[in-house]
Amino acid sequence: MGRNGKTKAVLYNPAAVFFDMPLALLSIGSMLDPARYEVVIVDGRLESDPKRRIADEVEDALCLGVTVLTGKPILDAVEVTRAANAANQN
Repeated sequence: MGRNGKTKAVLYNPAAVFFDMPLALLSIGSMLDPARYEVVIVDGRLESDPKRRIADEVEDALCLGVTVLTGKPILDAVEVTRAANAANQN
């Protein structure tokens, strides 16, 4: 459960050298009923420590969704996913 008693879904946009809106995450997040779900979008391009932020957010989340394009963003997505998995092992 999220901070407001709703089920939390965390969505991650990996760090990249380009700055397009994370439209895939916005689309998915907008499909979830706001009365039931708290959607948290974390943008790796804007966070100073995205691994820590994701680890904190997934502690009480139902799921983590990650979008990625080919190239270097895949490495960031894998590292952040591993950090989320490690946070949930505790």
